Amino acid sequence: MKILWFSPVPLPAVLKELSLGAPYGGGWIYSLLRELARHKHLEMAVAWASPDCKARRSFTADGVQYYVYPEPGRFVRGGGVLRKATEQLDYLLGPVRNRRAVAEAVAVVDDYGPDLVHAFGTEFSYGLIAPLIRPPLVVWIQG
Repeated sequence: MKILWFSPVPLPAVLKELSLGAPYGGGWIYSLLRELARHKHLEMAVAWASPDCKARRSFTADGVQYYVYPEPGRFVRGGGVLRKATEQLDYLLGPVRNRRAVAEAVAVVDDYGPDLVHAFGTEFSYGLIAPLIRPPLVVWIQG
């Protein structure tokens, strides 16, 4: 069975591949991946959207396929006065940004061809791909 995860954080293999430094969260995601990767009947892939990525790319590490793809990110970075501008731009232009992010995520699904897609959380646009893909999508909600 082929399973594709959408992770909200870059896992250690991605950090190493992109020379991004030490992990800053998602240790439980990585631990679960290591456990599942031990099962020979499962083929695992993990996708992460990066605001610094210009074009989708993939690589394999420790038997897991990884995808890094562009994520539009915030329109304005910073707090204080800029925060209000960011909120307004997100409200006005968010649907445009989401369309691009959804298209990138669907392209990852199409490339990998999973039997099941799993998204960690609802903070990002992963859930919006559900009506656009063939395999079932499971969204993990914690809180």
